[in-house]
Amino acid sequence: MLQPGAEIDVWVVEKSLGSGGMGSVYRCHNKHASRILAAIKTLEPAARNVPEAEQRFVREAEILFALDHPNVVKVRNIRLDLVTPYLEMEFVEGESLESRLCRGPVPPAEALRLSRQLFDAVTYLHANGIRHRDIKPANLVITKEGVLKLVDFGLASEGEADRITRANTTFGTVSYAPPEWVQPDQLDPELWDVYACGVVMWEMLTARVAFPGSPLVDPRQVAIQIMTVKQNHPPLDPGEGFTDPVRELCKDMTQSNPDLRIPAMKDAFDRITRIDGVVSAASVAISSDLQGTVRRKATEAPKSAGPAARKKTTKAAKVAAPPPRSSGGIIVAMGGVAALFVFLAIVVAGLGAVWLIVGAKAVNNSPTAGDKRDVDVVIEGLPSGTDVALRMGDAKATAVDGFVHRYAAVPVGAANIRWAIGPGCTVDGCPGVACPAWCDTGEAAHTIEPGSGAQSLKMKLVSPSPRDVTLKLPFATDKVAVAASTADGHVAELKDGVWRVPGLLPGRYDLTVNAGVCAPEAVACSATNTCPAGCSSVVFELVVKPGAGPVDQDVAIVAPVAAVEVVKAVEPDKTKVEKIFERPDKPPDVAVTSAKGGKAGRPILQSEFAKWLAKNPEWQRDSAIAAGKADDNYLREWSGGSPPAPANTVVSVSWLASQAYCGSRGGLAAVDAEPLNWDEGTTAPFQEWRQKDGKPAWRRSDGVDSTAARRTESNAFTGFRCAK
Repeated sequence: MLQPGAEIDVWVVEKSLGSGGMGSVYRCHNKHASRILAAIKTLEPAARNVPEAEQRFVREAEILFALDHPNVVKVRNIRLDLVTPYLEMEFVEGESLESRLCRGPVPPAEALRLSRQLFDAVTYLHANGIRHRDIKPANLVITKEGVLKLVDFGLASEGEADRITRANTTFGTVSYAPPEWVQPDQLDPELWDVYACGVVMWEMLTARVAFPGSPLVDPRQVAIQIMTVKQNHPPLDPGEGFTDPVRELCKDMTQSNPDLRIPAMKDAFDRITRIDGVVSAASVAISSDLQGTVRRKATEAPKSAGPAARKKTTKAAKVAAPPPRSSGGIIVAMGGVAALFVFLAIVVAGLGAVWLIVGAKAVNNSPTAGDKRDVDVVIEGLPSGTDVALRMGDAKATAVDGFVHRYAAVPVGAANIRWAIGPGCTVDGCPGVACPAWCDTGEAAHTIEPGSGAQSLKMKLVSPSPRDVTLKLPFATDKVAVAASTADGHVAELKDGVWRVPGLLPGRYDLTVNAGVCAPEAVACSATNTCPAGCSSVVFELVVKPGAGPVDQDVAIVAPVAAVEVVKAVEPDKTKVEKIFERPDKPPDVAVTSAKGGKAGRPILQSEFAKWLAKNPEWQRDSAIAAGKADDNYLREWSGGSPPAPANTVVSVSWLASQAYCGSRGGLAAVDAEPLNWDEGTTAPFQEWRQKDGKPAWRRSDGVDSTAARRTESNAFTGFRCAK
């Protein structure tokens, strides 16, 4: 990051305006004429040695040079022959749409006008063979004159150009990408932009994030979770407070099935132009009926020429000698940039200051009018990352942003809010027999007051208290060495002759207890009756319930017994010494192997797992869940013993099921067995169950591995492979 006073060619840095993974933007002045200001985007030093990063930087410049539209940014100059390559841009202060939405919904007439400008810009891009692929509120800026600018073309590509990115890689912010994003071969970049524009329009009208993601989890997992939600999500509908044409346009642009989506941005632009005209005319017509209202001058937003009337600019300007620009606009917005943006000011001829009245009709169409009101429930008192579920009466939250749960059109009056705190806890099952024992639940009465805008309710919840778990062992610990730890790293401590696992929050844990001297491969050996002399080892489910004080936990483990020499009389004058070992007599449930290293087999297909299920019905969905060998996600998409897609990799199986399947195939592949990374596809999952010294582990396609895995966990992105 450059500091104020640093020089970039003829430009002197005044301050940073924001930065991203590839570049940074600075407000600068010309060192020969300090009144001449510019916004300078530089390529970050760490990215200069990455060919792909430099190619994308140059590509962005070429794309911006080739475009000429009042709602699309432009670049004025580029220098790549310097130690610090840069793009040069003039600037005017503006606000990102992302920042604007933090203050609440955009008034309907203004939202339609801004959406129309966005649709016009994207229609122009598509007509010139450009697909943006990263349309989102952070990449849209509103000037002081009310002009919307589409910015940051780092992910854009021309229709006939080779992709700069590696094969089968997709980019963009996943919250605004269409459901087919997970299948790159079926991804139409134009329909991607249509979907993203529809989501942005919906968010302008509602001020809610359509598909939020948690920053506390692995980004790849967040992407998969969001896309799983999107697969069968109904089209986005802003609600009954808006006119039918507006609602239908939002829904038609955000259909999960691309075949049902509006096929082209021009069609969306034509439809919103008709809607925009009606809203603007209505605003003027009803202005005389407004009494006691602060009025703003109303005028119909000018209609810029459609893409067919514009001259297409399909040739990119030569980077070495770019043509001069006497007017135009630029903003390069990057992830996490603050609300202050800079851009080259282009104002459409005749636009001037656009004033709109949100009149009686707009008020009547508000989703908060009448006897209903939007409500934001703000949770206080819980540490970041705490799992909490809320329900207001029978209504579910329409959006969740961290500890803010948003509800749409809640009836005015008394409202009962229920909550459940803890991993996997839901208000659907709590309280009740389906509620996990570690969930902390409660409810409180609130009042929804009449009024406009969203009412904010603050709820002070008490954070679950961590508890020490005291291990009750059936033998004296002063004579037997003991070691105990949970799968996520909590280790038992010996104090005053008692073993305790300190500081466990309410939840479910896999606890390993070793007695005696146990080699890594002997973990859980008591369950399979294979413990060597001098060792006992069990792994079991530990449940910590809400409350205060220590928790007593009985541990069903036998004291390890070394070999005992027994003297037996064989004949009157002869004796025989035998060694007898004491073993638990519990029969094995799942054969635990400890294969290490080497090369693993290929991923197991659903058709192969289906044949195995036919011979082992105890591992079919209902039986395995009832036996506690899998969670509710186990084989969720299967119909009995029939898989959804036989040729694809099996997923949604628990680690225990994977281990059982591989029992006669050399065991589950070791976490360090090859392949250590792989390309994802229909026959290669994003993540695989593996094992390390007989304990649960997983490995991801990007090479990351971990032993923080639960034996009964199942999910839609994890498959497995056997040792052979």
